[in-house]
This record gives sequence, C-alpha cells and structure tokens, in this order.
Amino acid sequence: SSRLTESPPGWDKVTGQECNRIIPGTSSLQNKDSISFGQEGCIAYGSRNLVVVVEAITGQIIQTLHKHRQTVIRTSWAGSIERRLGLASADSGGHILVWDIESGECVRQLQDGVQPVTDIKWLDGRIAKTGHLLLAIHCPNHVVLWNTWTGAKLWKYSPPDQL
Repeated sequence: SSRLTESPPGWDKVTGQECNRIIPGTSSLQNKDSISFGQEGCIAYGSRNLVVVVEAITGQIIQTLHKHRQTVIRTSWAGSIERRLGLASADSGGHILVWDIESGECVRQLQDGVQPVTDIKWLDGRIAKTGHLLLAIHCPNHVVLWNTWTGAKLWKYSPPDQL
C-alpha cells in the first residue's frame, strides 16, 4: 500500500503501543486551519459548520457544537485557569462563538462586520484578569480585542493601507 494513503503513526500512552488515529467527521478545504489543542488533552476542530471536540488519547468525541451557519475556519482554547468558557471558534462569515464545553452551549456571539476572521487567540491570563479577552484578526486588515464575558468590543485597530 502507498504511504500516502496510510494514516501517520501515533503513540498510545495508555498501552505503550504504536497506533493510528483518524479524526472523525467530514470536512471541507476551508476547515484545514481549524484544529487546536487544549490544555486538558482535548482537540477541537471544524467539520464543515460544526465544531467537534475529541479526547486526544482515545479519539472519543466529547462534544459536537452546533451553532455556526458557515464553515468553521478557526478554533482556539482558552489557556487561563480563570476561564470557565473554554473554547472560541470562528467561521467564514465573520462570526466568533464562545463555548462552554461542559454544557455544549454557545455563551457568547461576537461579530465585527461580515468579513472572515483570519485568526483568534486568547490572552493567556499571565496578566491578572485577562484570560477572558480574545483577540481576533478580521479581513482585510483590522484587529479587535473582545471581552468574552460581556461581548463588548474593547479595542479595534485598522492600520493604514501602507505601513
């Protein structure tokens, strides 16, 4: 068989054996950059307009999050202990959703226009009480800082066309 059709090898920490893991779900080409790894051993990724959360070692699906109407293009786990919401995801229509992973509920919807989101990243909480803040880069050229507890846009920067 061809190496191109085989899954890349992995390592099962429980059994100590080499194993292959396949991430379940259908996807589109736009989902290609939507995977992120959380501190608790979970993986989140886009599967068309869904966000799927799986346990990294077993591959078991923990949650399937249904709220996006367009293709999920980014996911980002909150990195601070003070965070209770857990995960943010962005779609090709510019919607950012903040999720409570335990309940599977979307607790906040954020949007700044209809342009796609290029990336999302949580502030990591190293500075006290910042773990609930989320930076989003929107096409074509602006950055927004969101308060995910209130949904407030705290700051927006759009650089000039020529820097």
